[in-house]
Amino acid sequence: MKKRILATALAMLAAAAAHAGPPAPKTQGIESKDYKWNAQEGEKIEALKLKGDRKRGEEAYEVCGACHLPSGAGRPDAMAKLAAMMSAAGMPTVARGGVTP
Repeated sequence: MKKRILATALAMLAAAAAHAGPPAPKTQGIESKDYKWNAQEGEKIEALKLKGDRKRGEEAYEVCGACHLPSGAGRPDAMAKLAAMMSAAGMPTVARGGVTP
């Protein structure tokens, strides 16, 4: 029985790997001479245009706060510090209710 479960799990893993897309292209990031910290562009602009939704915010606060803690400091054994993520990467994620693309 264990062999059958293992074989099924390996087959599923192989199938998932076959359907996976190529990795995202590498970007220069902060090492680039053209890097602008906190640039007002892309998803960040779209996130800043969104209007608040109190009900959804309260629901997200309850869900996200369980691991990221009410202070945003995050549990040291598990989660990132949301308080440190309000950057070009973190703001759109929070604006989408914690859903990453």
